[in-house]
Amino acid sequence: MADAEGAAERCQVDGCSNPVERSVAGKLAGRAGLAVDDSQKRVHLCREHYRQLKKATRKERELESLGR
Repeated sequence: MADAEGAAERCQVDGCSNPVERSVAGKLAGRAGLAVDDSQKRVHLCREHYRQLKKATRKERELESLGR
């Protein structure tokens, strides 16, 4: 997942240096309350912050699936 700068190898949440596990939409990460630059299209997260995102957006995802 490394890009030319090497920034994608580490979690992009401010103050975190854990290895990247997943990437998600920047706006979604910003809405979940993670301290990231939500103007980016994709944000790379470690396992811990990805779990925080999943927990923070659980209700939103449930409502989305009910609307299908």
